[in-house]
Amino acid sequence: MMDNYTDTADLVGMLGGALVAIGVVVLGALNTLTQNPHMEQTNDAGAVTAEPLVPADIRAYIILIGLALLLLYGLYKVATPLEPTTVQRTAPADD
Repeated sequence: MMDNYTDTADLVGMLGGALVAIGVVVLGALNTLTQNPHMEQTNDAGAVTAEPLVPADIRAYIILIGLALLLLYGLYKVATPLEPTTVQRTAPADD
């Protein structure tokens, strides 16, 4: 059982990781499984012949937002002090 509750900062960290995973793994696999290219393909005249299912710039923005959330989460974790421990440790007795 989990005795610790999940606070808002932990939820932000999970959301950031989820956005990065969705942007890289899920959307990349979706483009691969549907046999769409990862970037727009053009012919010699410059006309677009094939487009990805999810455009590369949308994927990049999703990953960027996820990384920004992970950065904020990391900065928050570094800036907050540790909780004081209630158990006082004693040195072992010399025998």
